[in-house]
Amino acid sequence: TESHRGTNTLRPLTPFWTRPAELAAYPFQSPGPTMLFIWGAWFWLFGALTRQTMPLFTFLAVIIANGTFYSYCFMLLRRSAAGDDTVPVPHDFLGFGQDAAGPFFRLVFGTAPMWVPMIVAQFLTPSASLFGGLLQTPALGLVSLYGLLSFPMCVMMAANNSGVIALLNPILVIGYALRIPRPYLMSLLYVAGLTAVNVFLVLLLLVKLPEAGFGFPFSLAAEIVLVYPKLLIFRVLGVMIREEESVLEK
Repeated sequence: TESHRGTNTLRPLTPFWTRPAELAAYPFQSPGPTMLFIWGAWFWLFGALTRQTMPLFTFLAVIIANGTFYSYCFMLLRRSAAGDDTVPVPHDFLGFGQDAAGPFFRLVFGTAPMWVPMIVAQFLTPSASLFGGLLQTPALGLVSLYGLLSFPMCVMMAANNSGVIALLNPILVIGYALRIPRPYLMSLLYVAGLTAVNVFLVLLLLVKLPEAGFGFPFSLAAEIVLVYPKLLIFRVLGVMIREEESVLEK
């Protein structure tokens, strides 16, 4: 029977979208809970440090905090794609430029077609809501829609060290996606669902609970919980690359 590559996987090779329970359980295997705590504490610490600081320091702190975290996420994606089902530890972090700023900026610029039109639409239609502004500026709305639909592929390409020019090339991005139409569609549904969960948790844990007077340690617990859906997004994309590697490399 054909099976996944990896250190601890002997199960039959079945599409990733048929194994939601297995995917959801991934961050809870050792040392997953430890990494959830570390990254939650990381974001909580940087949040506490930047509340009363200058904008420049806040900007640098955002780059450092998110850059190192998404570097870890890219490591998780690459290991999952290579067949390793263990939760990584960031033992091979090579430096701020290569493993923090680089992945972070590739992710930011690679997903620019999604978020830049939103900002421009808000500037052009300040009285409208986010989606209302995009509807009032159809060209920007179409670009943003492309950015949303291409998000999983751009993340996978960024994790594979693709340059910004390649990430912003719609012919290349769409071409890769069309090679794996059904798996890519399922990855979109997974990413959309996990993003919706993340938005709901942000509103609940970082907005409603503080308004109700909940402080530490609830704020730390909230950051730990918010790490979970982000890790799952990169795990799903890594497993998809593993299963569709032969098609993507043609």
